[in-house]
Amino acid sequence: MSSVQEMLRECNPFFSNNESDPWEMHFPVISSINGETFATIHNILKNCRENPSQNTGITIFGEAGSGKTHMIGRIRKECELNSISAFFQISGQ
Repeated sequence: MSSVQEMLRECNPFFSNNESDPWEMHFPVISSINGETFATIHNILKNCRENPSQNTGITIFGEAGSGKTHMIGRIRKECELNSISAFFQISGQ
């Protein structure tokens, strides 16, 4: 892990021990769960690859237990596999 990621994790005022770590995939990806949502996000990421100078933001929200953290992990992995630079801010209410 890079030192920037470590610093962000250590200094994140929104960090919560209640949620799993999106940097580690704790559960298998079942494509049918939130599949339609991820397909939309996949298309957005495809556009990012094709137009790297265009900045894009994605906001994920939902009820507790709806799979937000898992979705962030899937997005992170997709970005990593496709060499897309991404920055994440995770906050809770």
